[in-house]
Amino acid sequence: MDTEKKEKYLELKNVVKSYGARAALAGLSMTVNKGDVYAFLGKNGSGKTTTMDIIANVIPKDGGRVILGTAGGSHMVRVGYLSETPALLPFMTGRQYLGYIADIGGIRKSRISEVLEITDMRRDSTKRIRGYSRGMYQRLGIAAVMLSSPDLLLLDEPTSALDPQGRAEVLTAIRSLAESGVCIVLSTHILSDAENISTRVGILGRSNNFSLPPVTEEFAGVFQPAYGGSVMLAEGTTAEILRDHAGFTEDTTRVTVTFGDGIMREQVQPITAMSGVSQSDFELRERKLTLTVAKGLADSFKRELAGALSELNLPFSGIETERPTLESVYMKLTGAADKTHSLTEVEPQHIN
Repeated sequence: MDTEKKEKYLELKNVVKSYGARAALAGLSMTVNKGDVYAFLGKNGSGKTTTMDIIANVIPKDGGRVILGTAGGSHMVRVGYLSETPALLPFMTGRQYLGYIADIGGIRKSRISEVLEITDMRRDSTKRIRGYSRGMYQRLGIAAVMLSSPDLLLLDEPTSALDPQGRAEVLTAIRSLAESGVCIVLSTHILSDAENISTRVGILGRSNNFSLPPVTEEFAGVFQPAYGGSVMLAEGTTAEILRDHAGFTEDTTRVTVTFGDGIMREQVQPITAMSGVSQSDFELRERKLTLTVAKGLADSFKRELAGALSELNLPFSGIETERPTLESVYMKLTGAADKTHSLTEVEPQHIN
């Protein structure tokens, strides 16, 4: 087991924020470690941008703590922030714009070529910004933020509204930054991007069972719990979230049998007692029996299962092998799932 203590770059503890009578954040806590590419997930209006603005000190928090840097202050973290819609100067070329930002910040001019290389914008840096695609525009924005060599880079919806090529270009740039040692926190509602690029994930959403943390008298009466607020619903690697919130591990899989009408619980009991089954769950209304088995035994188990069902003369319409997905857990936790959305993707295997 890895016992190495990770170096924290960012920690939020019970952060609260209200806009008038509406509580936006209701005690948000999260941790970002050195080397993380942290994907911050949530529906529109869940407080992702509010959280980014608070971390970057663009807006004040109403309570809680935001801690930047290592314990004891041995290392102060420099923060860069790119908003969802950065305002660049369209009449300039990309290189001219970066030179302008460097002059304002007193940054060495040689840094311009470095950030253009990292974001793969060197070839397009002589073109005027007004002619850039959205992907090029975003990458130049990232290059501008990187001029000051931040340790922690905050990117608010960096791939939002981009076409597939633009998204691929921006994600490639983010990977290059991560490889260069920059710690990245990005907010997104595109779950495939989170799975492809992140090392850790945080899912932000409204909690049905929350209570606002105590605040000072200065903020008394500001919060209206009836309006709700966002908290961290899940945090960790994708594998950890699937394990903790969907019951999946890397060495197990689930096999689901869909039965015909009239099936009763006692009829499926012999199936739940089959060798190799570590856990079972029967949903009478849906007529589905879900069995957890070792991943390596799934194929052979399905063959034995089909034989057992036929021998017991149990009517069934199919056997499905379920695969965990981050999207399904996200949909479940944020309440976005409808009645037809299952917790997993399935591979149907109909047996005649």
